[in-house]
Amino acid sequence: MIDLLGWDGLEISADGIGFFLPPVEILTLPACQMLRRASRCGGHGADRDRMFRGVLLADILETSVGLSTLSPEARRCCIVFARGDDGYRCAFSWGELFNNDTGGGVLVAYACEQVGLSPEVGPLALVAAHDRDGGPRFVKRLKAIELQTL
Repeated sequence: MIDLLGWDGLEISADGIGFFLPPVEILTLPACQMLRRASRCGGHGADRDRMFRGVLLADILETSVGLSTLSPEARRCCIVFARGDDGYRCAFSWGELFNNDTGGGVLVAYACEQVGLSPEVGPLALVAAHDRDGGPRFVKRLKAIELQTL
């Protein structure tokens, strides 16, 4: 059972304008499962392959921000940052998320191995399953998604 009760939601901001995406909305988006290979650096419990379940970051962005409504020129200048509650951040370009295979592997995960994420990792985590080494773009305790146009 996935329990996101008592959690406010995911902070979403686009060029400084922010709001919360409530847990119920995250759980109603299409879910997918993804295998994350063991990390070469071994961090964050990635010492073995793990199956994560969640929502594609691209789906969250399209639902909440409506990136398809931006002009092609504006989309190409977008950078997406994922930030954990400890301040750790990683970045993706619009092209990575929407114009190549990387985006199909960037998951906002709420479960691992069929159970909710542990308190050390969740309630949400960002998983970049298609990266050769998933450690650098693994964000535990995901707090915010920030979209910035350069």
